[in-house]
Amino acid sequence: MSLRKKALKFLKWIAIILGAFIILLVAACLISPKYIVDYIEDHDREWINRDITIQKFSINPLLFTITINGVKVTEPDANSTFVSFDRLFINLDSWPLLKSQISTQEITVENLFGNIVQNGSHFNFSDLLDSDSDSDSNTESQEETSFTLKNINIINSSIQYSDQVIGSTLLLDSIAIHDESFSGNDTFWDADIEIHQPDGGWIRGNTVYNLKNSDYKINTAIDNWQLSPFKNYVTSVIQLSQFEGRLDTHLSISGNTGKSDYFKSNGDIKVSDLKIVDPESKPLVTMETFRLDIDSINTQSNLYDFNKILVDNLHIKYEYLPNGDNFTKWLVQNDSTQVATSSTQKNTSEYYVSPFEMLSVYIYDMTRDYIFKSYSADSISVRNFNLKFHDYTLEDPFYMDITKLDVLSLNIKPENKHAYFDINGIINSTGKLKGDITVSREGIENMDVDLSIKGLFLNRFSPYGRYYTAHPFMEGITTYTTKSSIKDSYLKSTNNIFVEKIKVGKKRKTNSGYSLPMKLVVALIRDLDGNVSLEIPIEGPINDPKYKFGKVIWKVIKNIFVKLATSPFRALSNALSLNEDDLENLYFDSGQIGLGKPQLKSLNSIANVLSKKPEFVIELNHLYNIEYEMDALAIHTAKLNYLKQSEIPLSDKIPIRKQAHDIPTTDPEFLTYVKNNTTNFDPTISIPENVRRLLGEEKIALDLQQVIAKQKELVSNYLTQEKGIDISRFTINDISKEEISVNQTRPKFEVLFKLDENATQLPDSE
Repeated sequence: MSLRKKALKFLKWIAIILGAFIILLVAACLISPKYIVDYIEDHDREWINRDITIQKFSINPLLFTITINGVKVTEPDANSTFVSFDRLFINLDSWPLLKSQISTQEITVENLFGNIVQNGSHFNFSDLLDSDSDSDSNTESQEETSFTLKNINIINSSIQYSDQVIGSTLLLDSIAIHDESFSGNDTFWDADIEIHQPDGGWIRGNTVYNLKNSDYKINTAIDNWQLSPFKNYVTSVIQLSQFEGRLDTHLSISGNTGKSDYFKSNGDIKVSDLKIVDPESKPLVTMETFRLDIDSINTQSNLYDFNKILVDNLHIKYEYLPNGDNFTKWLVQNDSTQVATSSTQKNTSEYYVSPFEMLSVYIYDMTRDYIFKSYSADSISVRNFNLKFHDYTLEDPFYMDITKLDVLSLNIKPENKHAYFDINGIINSTGKLKGDITVSREGIENMDVDLSIKGLFLNRFSPYGRYYTAHPFMEGITTYTTKSSIKDSYLKSTNNIFVEKIKVGKKRKTNSGYSLPMKLVVALIRDLDGNVSLEIPIEGPINDPKYKFGKVIWKVIKNIFVKLATSPFRALSNALSLNEDDLENLYFDSGQIGLGKPQLKSLNSIANVLSKKPEFVIELNHLYNIEYEMDALAIHTAKLNYLKQSEIPLSDKIPIRKQAHDIPTTDPEFLTYVKNNTTNFDPTISIPENVRRLLGEEKIALDLQQVIAKQKELVSNYLTQEKGIDISRFTINDISKEEISVNQTRPKFEVLFKLDENATQLPDSE
């Protein structure tokens, strides 16, 4: 049944009820109100298949008023309330009654309660709206009913809505509806409506509905409407512990209930303080503000004109896990999500999504629904977007933070062939992202990208370096620029990477199957200042599911490096002296509590300088990332315990700590050990997190403090006791809490040489 027919049928019900009241009024002089109540209660099941109880029914024949108190209508099973109200007051006009017309001066309903229950397409009142042969035969006579209802009021009422499929119950209270007048001859129903939400929100507005052609017009203001009561609708798709936020709108909406393609609107929509938290109480998405200012929407003329689209202070945490990610792991499993999850797992095992690919996906999601042939906007703005991207699918965890990302596009007009987006942001605290993207009106299949990232610490990408080259990136400050063009879904991209003071670590074991002679290659291509410059051309069809930008760029780098390594040239003779490296940094392995050859080599070089240059003092800045060290120490301790308990033969020539260090974190037997010994093992989180559960956070933190203190003690004692350096000649500073320490993937002492103002001055040079 259409909405228009249902509305007409509802009004016919009102006419029938009012007609009954007229009859009752006439009969009131001869029949007592108690008889009327008894008659209604005796025939209620016959009429509506529900029980009706009335506490009090009174008619004043002199004032032509009817008052009904304490009415309750049950559900068909009589176990719960369908409708109830405390008081219904009707003040009838006397003269129209003489003409067999219904006319009221006032109709007021107080404390009306309605219980709506939906189960799929069926409602608990569907039986009252269903047409039958009797109602069809009486349609013509009902339509001729003459009535005029004035001053219609519903006061302090409430509605309870339950969705049995979702398992959600919503309550709306303090409902007030006022209609000045409505008659059988009117084609418009016009009412002022006010609805309150128990959590604090209000809806206030006016609704006009044309009963003749089903046109409607709504002017509404929504203030502080809480989203948390709608949590069950979201959790039917994804499991969450929190879903919060509020909605504020001022909208004018018009359309037709029978025409889905007829819709007009203007006004503004604002969502504030959005918070989406997973079942482990970890925030997935938080957002301060989303604002959509609508100048005009008209679906018939295909017009979508926005004044402003704003996303402010959006935070997203995205984690790649061995079996998916931190979003898909919480999806409620059904046929569609199982397909999506299995697809995600397959793709994850084949490739990783690069940070730049993540950025392009974000821009795609932001623009695809707005930049079409008829869309326009004065501005699209994203302010202070923050993305935490963690990848636990590699040999070592990878962490990247994109912060303070701003995206702005102005004056998007239908007559313009392109939309322009300016982008600015910070990557890993130091890398400055800047650029612009030009998107065609036809969609992102045609676009140009011009981006640069400056000041990015290369060692934060060490997990990818180890995975794809078997060598970690130790040092380097990176500048990345890309100029890319997509035409008809085909990408042509020029990528330039410039790394200052690049340093690559020793080759390490890896299960990835990738291995490149990185140290040789870097020595070949870096200049006298220790810098490396690479140009990486990329091209291919972006709509090909097998073509992945992140995977392709590593393949190109591999081809370049292999070619360099197999073609020695004069660049090798310009390699920098390793002695200089020894003076710049003193590296330790995570958890190391003894001096090895690398440390002794650096300390001997430092002591040699201090002995020969008495005018110099040095600062040794101890840098380490606490979270990295906690993870590394936990893994290393677990590997030691694993070796001691396993039947693996140990070498007498290699220290057990070295043997434990050489065990890949992804070693199947080691992973089995962790799983079997961790009482609360969780396969959906990273191995470091499970190991920290196994050993205990407090113990690991205490062990880390002892390791850090021991490293300082080793350095100080060697310089003073073994090399005879006066303790006043050097200072050891712990700057682990400084911003720069965030970028450390292993402990080190950064060596800074300074002049000692109090030292004996050297003779002036001639």
